[in-house]
Order: sequence, then structure tokens, then C-alpha cells
Amino acid sequence: MFFRDTYKPIPPVYNLVLAMLWRHPENIELEKVKVVHYRAAGSKPWRFTGEEDNMDREDIKMLVAKWKEFYNDESLD
Repeated sequence: MFFRDTYKPIPPVYNLVLAMLWRHPENIELEKVKVVHYRAAGSKPWRFTGEEDNMDREDIKMLVAKWKEFYNDESLD
């Protein structure tokens, strides 16, 4: 394998998978997170209602609010 000896996983600050909030919350510093991977079922910010299974959490709501803030920022158009 070409990358066998050089592979280094991307730290959660640059690729936060939401499941990490349930499985390893002690390893997550939300205030430092740069990129969120909305992979979990029901977690897509553009479909989020807060009623999805396991999504009624303040940390999830904060991340979705941040996504909406960027999405609606007209200066980024």
C-alpha cells in the first residue's frame, strides 16, 4: 500500500463526525472545530428539525445554527 507508512488520520478539529459527540465526547473541543461532517442519520442541517432521533442535544443545535449562519451569510456569495 502506497501510504502505509505515511498515513495519519485527520484530527476531529478538521473533520468532526457527529458520532464522535456520543462515542468520545472527551476528545472533542467544539470551540476549535473547523469542519463538521454531517454524516449521522437525521443530522443534515438543511433538513434538521430537532425532532430527529438523538439530535435533541445542545451541541448539535449549536453546530446546526453555526451551519445556518454561514449558509445565510450573503458576503460569502
